[in-house]
Amino acid sequence: MLGILIVYIAFDGRTISTIGDTLGNNPQLVYSLSITPVLVFLGIALACVIALIGGLLPAVRAANQPVASVLRER
Repeated sequence: MLGILIVYIAFDGRTISTIGDTLGNNPQLVYSLSITPVLVFLGIALACVIALIGGLLPAVRAANQPVASVLRER
């Protein structure tokens, strides 16, 4: 939630322009950033999926080990 708040304060409503040089041309892209509730939901959902994938392998490994042998190692 802290990350969402920081992004909202830093980028919501900000206008960004880019100037690039492509073979002698000088195209410029100008767009406005807006943080919508859909983007917030997608960010939270992506963070949850990444956390689930990152925690799944260690959890499966820990679940397959006998408790007594794990306690002896520590």
